[in-house]
Amino acid sequence: MATYRAEIYITFKPGVLDPQAKTIQHALESLGFGSVRKVMTGKYMEIELEASSLAEAEKEISSMCQRLLANPVLEDARFHLTGPGAGVTGGSGGQAMPGRTAGGGGPASMPL
Repeated sequence: MATYRAEIYITFKPGVLDPQAKTIQHALESLGFGSVRKVMTGKYMEIELEASSLAEAEKEISSMCQRLLANPVLEDARFHLTGPGAGVTGGSGGQAMPGRTAGGGGPASMPL
């Protein structure tokens, strides 16, 4: 078993109202930051897990995102997985998508 680390980002899907982001954008504008065109808010998490392979770690994190960490109706999840043989970034709108880029021990990415 090896230890993998996932950095997980949860954001609202396009078209979902984000009142906190609007409040931040208006506050920035009132402070003189007129160049701001869009603000998006979300959640960030880090999870360390034990897995026998990179594929197992990807599957576990993807499942966590789909089943608990993100609301698949309102939110998208993406992750960056590091560990032995890793370099995977993933994301989701609630569905797994194939295709990862793995690099010798470095970070990788994969959409969910």
